[in-house]
Amino acid sequence: MAEDIDPLDLGQSISPDSSRSRAIASLTATATTSSHFLMKRSTYPETKPHVCLAFLSCCERTDLLNHTIAGAIRHMEEDEPSYLRYEIAWVDNGNSQSSTDYIKESYPIERALTLSKNMGLAYGMNLLLNNLCTAPYILFLEEDWLYLDGIVANQTEERKRSIATSVALLENLKENNVTAYDGRNVIGTFLRHETYESFLTFPHADVWERREDVDLHQTLLSSTSSHSCSNNAMVTDSKRNEDEQDNNIADIDYRIFCADTSTKSNYPFGSYTNGAGLYRRSELIKIGRQFGEPGDAFHDRYTEANFAYRVGLRNCQAALRLTKDESCSSIHDTACTGAFHHIGGGRGTRPQTEKGTKCMDRGWNFFGTPLYEKYHKFVFQSTGELSQRCSRSELDELRDQKFRDTDAEAYREDVRKENESVFRSEAEARQQLRDVARDILDFLRNGKGDVLRNMISSMRDLSDDDIVDRAHHMKKLADSPHPLEGFWDSLGRVTMID
Repeated sequence: MAEDIDPLDLGQSISPDSSRSRAIASLTATATTSSHFLMKRSTYPETKPHVCLAFLSCCERTDLLNHTIAGAIRHMEEDEPSYLRYEIAWVDNGNSQSSTDYIKESYPIERALTLSKNMGLAYGMNLLLNNLCTAPYILFLEEDWLYLDGIVANQTEERKRSIATSVALLENLKENNVTAYDGRNVIGTFLRHETYESFLTFPHADVWERREDVDLHQTLLSSTSSHSCSNNAMVTDSKRNEDEQDNNIADIDYRIFCADTSTKSNYPFGSYTNGAGLYRRSELIKIGRQFGEPGDAFHDRYTEANFAYRVGLRNCQAALRLTKDESCSSIHDTACTGAFHHIGGGRGTRPQTEKGTKCMDRGWNFFGTPLYEKYHKFVFQSTGELSQRCSRSELDELRDQKFRDTDAEAYREDVRKENESVFRSEAEARQQLRDVARDILDFLRNGKGDVLRNMISSMRDLSDDDIVDRAHHMKKLADSPHPLEGFWDSLGRVTMID
């Protein structure tokens, strides 16, 4: 039988060389150059950014990355105010050269870093935060958080300027010393619909508040000069147009969420999320790096949860109401708070359950905090057993990366097999949408609009132009990367299909 390790001895299991390794790796990051970029940017490269769009890809998922980068650039160029300046940073964890070359040739990226092998989630996220991004704010989009465009979401002014509003809100709260109920600072916003209301209650889930008459342009203008992590000087924008001047002053509806860092909750989240979250970069750097880099004897399934817990000890984040409809109050409602949506349906890279996963224990969530040792002492004194039963060989596997590679590879194969029928069904549903759209247009071309209206009650009061618009929308939805309803949940897991 393998020898068990006392969890209290694990404090020395974090590699001291990670910062040096990342610093060396970051030297090979380059700006992409191409004569035929698929997407153009008004300013490239950007030298004085407000926000860094941070992408991390692995596991042959550059097909998803292709959609998310394209969607993000389109959104920044067409929806957000022109005075919101942005840079793009991308780390690829060991994908094929052909797939990464395609991304480099297709999109203008200030710092693109392709690694020869998968170095893990923590290494990639730490590179983006500490080594590649320069802006005072960072928006983590990984590879599979797609902007909710007009095909699937009402493009309110609030949704279209959600990133600029996020930065302006955080600057405004800081300037006016607005904190959470217990004095924790608000350092970020989540730009996805969330489930926090299911496990956080008042005061950890606060009430909706409003910051009135916030000057978005002026606030962003000063933001790049007020953060120690940015070397950018304040500049005067010449791109500001008349339409934006009219929309500069905004009332911002927001709601603060703070992680419950006591042991009463089984969830360490509430103050931070990797996916579709925008944060003040300097504050995240103060937390320290995410654990689970090569050389760490740390279970990488807990990388995000552990970092979220550590962020939550001192900080909170906020939700934005992306509509003027004040009755829209549930943060789980995409219409209320969603600006980005997960498109990684059925393509998970990490197990969602404990089955088949080694060396599991909730104590990993508290690693690197004062609660870590106290938690294990409490469990031992209460049960007489060590809560974290990691053998020496398992710790060695965690440290030398074998565990991550083999475990993730096996899980991805299981996911692929289990979801084959779901992908097939979703593809069939997309084709049905295309077929229906084609048939509708054929009816109109043949002068049978009245027949169509009698057949489909929802079209009875629509004009021919309205029907054409509906048919085109159906085809666009079928061809888009947005997941169809009824196949995947917001985390990309299979849902029941009738």
